[in-house]
Amino acid sequence: MVNVRTGAYVYTKYGFETGYAQGATINKGFGLKTSIGSLTLTNNRSELGKLGQVEVEQYAFGQQNGNISVNYVLADSVINDLATDVQSAGDIFRAIFGTPSGSGTAASPAIYPSGGLGQGKTPKTSESLSIEVGFETSENSYVTGNPDYKVRTLKGCVLNNLSISTAVGDVVNVAADFSYGDEDAPNTSYSAPTIVCGNPYTFANAKLKLKLRDGSLQEITLVQDTDISFGVGNELLFGLSSNQAVDSFRKMFDITGRFKVAWYDWKIYERVLAQIGKGLSGVSQPNISTAVEPEVELELLFENEIVSSGLKKFIKIELSGVSITDLSISGLEPVEPVYQEINYKAKAAKVQVVHSA
Repeated sequence: MVNVRTGAYVYTKYGFETGYAQGATINKGFGLKTSIGSLTLTNNRSELGKLGQVEVEQYAFGQQNGNISVNYVLADSVINDLATDVQSAGDIFRAIFGTPSGSGTAASPAIYPSGGLGQGKTPKTSESLSIEVGFETSENSYVTGNPDYKVRTLKGCVLNNLSISTAVGDVVNVAADFSYGDEDAPNTSYSAPTIVCGNPYTFANAKLKLKLRDGSLQEITLVQDTDISFGVGNELLFGLSSNQAVDSFRKMFDITGRFKVAWYDWKIYERVLAQIGKGLSGVSQPNISTAVEPEVELELLFENEIVSSGLKKFIKIELSGVSITDLSISGLEPVEPVYQEINYKAKAAKVQVVHSA
């Protein structure tokens, strides 16, 4: 009898490489409720014809390209399979901003990028990852007495996009999309890792603050949902003598986001008009605030408090150079609440993470 495989037979973990596709200590978990949205691999086959026939004569294989998307719930801490290191789901920001300053404790928050907030602080190249995906097959279980796993190791993984979102009544969801250009034959493992996560972040742990025209950073109340997306701009680089990628490089870093809030004042509307000089002062103010860079103009905070110790674990995302892309209004009908939906773009970002005492 053949057993149908479900997600209960799969695991995944990752680690940062010492150099592009040069190997890594693969011992990090992503977060709670981790799932793989897609996992594809292609060798970019070309079909070669021949005079005198209509059938394909031969195949030629080009670049090896792969994509993997990982979805999970943001947790305030993660313990790896060796139980030797307490991590945070915020570790994924290293794939965008490089190694942080600080250790991630309350006394020394991990800060991405290490240079802090401001244009020119984001690294010009991204650190690559190795992602391990194991499938329990039990091919050799009759020999060992234990289940065995066919383990695919995806090397040279570079982050394409990282999205974080939450809504009233929901957890904080993360979607990470990677490209990779190096995968060899799978190997075999006889055990799966044990990944232990801390508390999940939910909508109740989230706060959104916006800098207003008067220069104050105020919490926006009645937010219904929000999301932020980091388009990293990574591309794989190939060369002669190998079908697999040899390196990666970055293009434009793109930070975009949106939020939906019940309409209760005109301040955001006035900021949209001010971008083209039609606000109250009649002066063009393209950013949310008039402060000199790199002033924080928007802040998204996820925070958990451990009651027994009073310790607060958090992930704080600060943005500067924020420009509103568009403002839409819904609910302009009898007895319905009126909502504003705002899309925005930012120039630079800073992330602070505390995951332990």
